Amino acid sequence: MGRPKLNVKQISVQMTAELYDRLTALVGTHHRSAFIREAIEKALAEAEKTPPAA
Repeated sequence: MGRPKLNVKQISVQMTAELYDRLTALVGTHHRSAFIREAIEKALAEAEKTPPAA
């Protein structure tokens, strides 16, 4: 059976080893994806508040 498919798409993100280490130290190996998703959601919400430059 397995788990049902979620409505998600997988992407690859490249980052420096330093950034990767900081992220892992802060949130651990099992919570990186959730942390990155939440950070992107916050950044998008903030960017959407500001109208694009003309």
